[in-house]
Amino acid sequence: MACRSEITNLHEKSKNRGIRFPEVQWHRVLGRVLPEFEELPPGAAMDFQVAQQSLFRSTSLSQGAATCLMDWTAADIPLGIASNAQAYTLQELSSALLPLGLTVGIFSQDLSIWSWRLGFSKPDPYFFQTLASRLLARGLEPCHCLMIGDRMDNDILPARAMEFQTWHLHRDGDGDWAELRQAVKKHG
Repeated sequence: MACRSEITNLHEKSKNRGIRFPEVQWHRVLGRVLPEFEELPPGAAMDFQVAQQSLFRSTSLSQGAATCLMDWTAADIPLGIASNAQAYTLQELSSALLPLGLTVGIFSQDLSIWSWRLGFSKPDPYFFQTLASRLLARGLEPCHCLMIGDRMDNDILPARAMEFQTWHLHRDGDGDWAELRQAVKKHG
């Protein structure tokens, strides 16, 4: 309850500054609610956050997503992440990739956008504009890049508004990933 109140307070302050879709930094929320958290060394603080979040949800990588990532990495397709996420998500992702022999390094840092780092989240148009600007710096047009997402409101529609190609993951299981994998192979 204290965390929820702190998040509401931080969101309200951000909205008053004109940020339509504010994001918090979870470690700062914890530090304000649990002052002892601030005393933890960085590694222990991250372990605490990952353990805390595992009480509420589980994070896993579907076999279909894993197969796509391995294929695309082997094909030298530039990969990035555009995610409403927290710093502990990187640790969770790293743990999910490890059994595949992959690391978060498969995702280009300049093509990876994390809401906790920006202070605002999808579907804010600036989120997608930031990614489009980074692509343009690489000589890539958004219309030649594929945004994959599971939500129409947060992922697909705002990406289309910025002229990205899109793929809506709308089914449970690996079937949608298998179709995506084939589509990417076909259009190479």
